[in-house]
Amino acid sequence: MVVRFGAFEADLAAGELRREGQKVRLQDRPYEILVILLERPGEIVTREEFRRRLWPADTFVDFDHSLNASINKLRQALDDAAANPRFVETAGRRGYRFIAPVSTPPVAVSDPPSASAPVTSPAPVASPTAVTSSAPSLTRSRRVGVLGAVGVVLGCVAILGVVGLAAWLVHARGSRPAQVLSNRDSILLADFDNKTGDPVFDDTLKQALAIQLEQSPFLNLVPDERVREVLGYMGRSPDARLTASLALEMCQRERIRAFLASSIASLGSHFVISLNAVNCRDGASLVREQLEAGSKEEVLHVLGAAAAELRGKLGETLASVQRFDAPIEDVTTPSLEAMKAFTIAGDRRARGQEAEAIPFFERAIALDPNFAMAHARLGTLYANIDEVVRGSEYVRRAFDLRSRVSEPERLYIAARYFDVVEGDLEKSVQNYELWTEVYPNDWRPFNNLAVACLAIGCLDKAESAARQALQLHPSHVFPRSNLAAALMALGRFDEAKRVGEDAIAAHFENVGLRVILYQMAFSERDAQSMSRHVDWSRDKTRVGDMMFAEAQAAAAVGKLEEARRLFGSAVSSARAHGFAENAATSAALQALIEVELGKADAGRADARAALKLGTSQGELGIAAVALARAGDASLARQIAADMAKRFPTNTVAVYVRVPSILSAIEIAGANPARAIEMLRATRPFEWGAEADFVPSYLRGQAYLRTGSGADAAREFQDIIDRRGVNPTSPLISLARLGLARSFAAAGDPARSRQSYDEFLALWKDADPDLPVLRQTRSESTKIGAR
Repeated sequence: MVVRFGAFEADLAAGELRREGQKVRLQDRPYEILVILLERPGEIVTREEFRRRLWPADTFVDFDHSLNASINKLRQALDDAAANPRFVETAGRRGYRFIAPVSTPPVAVSDPPSASAPVTSPAPVASPTAVTSSAPSLTRSRRVGVLGAVGVVLGCVAILGVVGLAAWLVHARGSRPAQVLSNRDSILLADFDNKTGDPVFDDTLKQALAIQLEQSPFLNLVPDERVREVLGYMGRSPDARLTASLALEMCQRERIRAFLASSIASLGSHFVISLNAVNCRDGASLVREQLEAGSKEEVLHVLGAAAAELRGKLGETLASVQRFDAPIEDVTTPSLEAMKAFTIAGDRRARGQEAEAIPFFERAIALDPNFAMAHARLGTLYANIDEVVRGSEYVRRAFDLRSRVSEPERLYIAARYFDVVEGDLEKSVQNYELWTEVYPNDWRPFNNLAVACLAIGCLDKAESAARQALQLHPSHVFPRSNLAAALMALGRFDEAKRVGEDAIAAHFENVGLRVILYQMAFSERDAQSMSRHVDWSRDKTRVGDMMFAEAQAAAAVGKLEEARRLFGSAVSSARAHGFAENAATSAALQALIEVELGKADAGRADARAALKLGTSQGELGIAAVALARAGDASLARQIAADMAKRFPTNTVAVYVRVPSILSAIEIAGANPARAIEMLRATRPFEWGAEADFVPSYLRGQAYLRTGSGADAAREFQDIIDRRGVNPTSPLISLARLGLARSFAAAGDPARSRQSYDEFLALWKDADPDLPVLRQTRSESTKIGAR
């Protein structure tokens, strides 16, 4: 039998895979996996079933590795991709599913036997379900295994003919409705037509419906940001209501497969909810669903039921609908007023107005304390602006309520819990990766994966995830900003600038993206571009972020007085918005800069002030390093011990902050070899944004103390080469000074003089009274004299 899908055909009798008639080279085990998947297209084949059929109990292999490797080889042969599959879809950790349409060519049926010829009664044939489950094991050669798996099918053909085979194939797909949409089609969500006159339904029901439909791994909703963008192209206001007629016009323009028109109307004390999926090509209805709610309080529940029925009619399998169908009042809230506040908050946040979104999230929680996603979103918002302690309280509550939410939101909450509450970024990354497997068409897990990897330094993975997020959602600033940040961190400034400038041209920008462009402009000494990005940020809510970057840039060229002024403004801005931890981070970094520029007394005072503002691992770690470098070993050691006790699972605290504090203490205490040993733990995370060059800088200082000039030079050069992690960091320019001292210690005066000259040229406008500047000039003169 030959089974066809896409441009491929599998000749099961011959044991061959062909593409447009040409044989495709494929090893035995990947081919055997393909055969099993083709037996039950549209259904999940579990990992345990693959193990049972292909890896007998007495086979001593790493099953998980072997199966994963075979799946990868099969995808390579099919030119398929796990992130955006056309044929083989990953079903979470459960198994795999063949998702492409499958067909079989007509089977030639021989003439019926003559009346005189004897008729042999066929042997009894098991039901199709039994056929699938009892097919012989494919554990030997491909030919034996394939013929064993196909033998029963050919027996069915002999008995049932073409019609019987077609019926068997339909049965093998499970309870699958007619394929109205495919899992690659997009569907546009029009605004609810609120015919009741009650404003509580405005926007609220659309948001609730979107959240409910996003549970489905099958449906792909067009994001709101893309809708606003296209409205602009159409000459409409980005805030125009998306009526059914406007939705039809938009989806025909954008070649979207279908749109969903929804309405709610009063019927006495009852409410009628209607959902109508419309074919964008001709405006005809594809499927409809209409249900009645007995009261206002039942509207959300009935809307969820209607959405579930609609998903099945659009082509999603019954198993998928049943698995991914948490009740809408659990996924969201039974309170319409709480849902309305949540909707407004989400709209504010999508427009970059994060501070303005906070009171609406708080109102949603006040109206429904069990609104899990309101807790999760608010906690994430706080964490993103460095209010980690406050954010962790909300995320912890969301985690406690996670049994009430949908599958994608549960994955989101778990990942955010490990990130914000536990601080275990490695587990957070694993959860985001699992989320991408279960929902490969959802941009959010890829976007969040990029953020987590930027923090801990898995930069190649950050770039890949950001690109995938941008491909899935090109109308949102976050993927663009994260891609620019990843490319910058990888040192690919030209590509990063192109991403950023393209985003600005398309009006997808926020302060974070402007900060990235400002940092690259500073690294290239492009004062005009720096001013342009600063001017744009002046009236924005999170202007403190830009002030923080400006302060770092000023300190990086020795303008400490200007840096102090800007750090003070950043601290004041953060405190004015109630963001104490954000303010503490600015104060802690100012303290470290003061110390490294030779102002130890001022640095100690700033560090102690920072400790009064916030107590998360970020400001504690930076302030304690400043204290250790300023000679206050006792308080620094106390903070390190407290952090080890308070944050035992926190990746950055355990592997970056605490080793950095202890190594700084050892350097000040004339035990640099011990410091180098302590900093071994930081290696895997050194090029992440959280490390911010501190471990490498301290290691370079420790090597200088041991007299190992060549080793010190390597550490300082790494910082310079990796400057894209944070181009405005003052540690980059101080690394140039460290490089000059390293070359001198290594007996290379020519390179030492060159490095001194480069540092002094960078600091040509520095504050003249800085101790580190006076010391540098003295050292440079001595090298020049020699």
